[in-house]
Amino acid sequence: MEVNREQRLTGNHFLLFRLDLHKFAVPFGHVVRVVSAKKTTPVPAVPEYIEGIIHSDGRFIPQVRMKQLLGLQDLGLGEPIHAMIVRDSKDSKHFSFLMDSKGDIVQMEEVDKDRRQEDNDKDFYSGQFIHQDEIVFILDIDRLMSTYRVDRDGS
Repeated sequence: MEVNREQRLTGNHFLLFRLDLHKFAVPFGHVVRVVSAKKTTPVPAVPEYIEGIIHSDGRFIPQVRMKQLLGLQDLGLGEPIHAMIVRDSKDSKHFSFLMDSKGDIVQMEEVDKDRRQEDNDKDFYSGQFIHQDEIVFILDIDRLMSTYRVDRDGS
């Protein structure tokens, strides 16, 4: 799935995906593309949640083990077949993460944005909503990326 930057969706549009039994969403403005899972090249001296790097569109992009980063237990429900490449708000940094399944693009008018606890460094959620009778957690991509940069730089 290629995202056309000229025709970005407006409002509260999200790309849904699953990690094991959990349903998550990424604000659509952060999504660069969804690709087939690619083999990664290992990189030394990175945090355990960095699987390695992939090459896409002339960039070397870190691939994150999102289940591990979010503290989710891997239930072993199968190998991920898709990866989502996302960007930060400034479009300066990109990373990729594997998904167990990709879902639809949805627009949600009612989003609870009071979910995040400001004092929790590992709380990467910016809110949640209900979709098809399931709670969907919205990932805070900028917070994820800033945490990754701090760990990578050793700061």
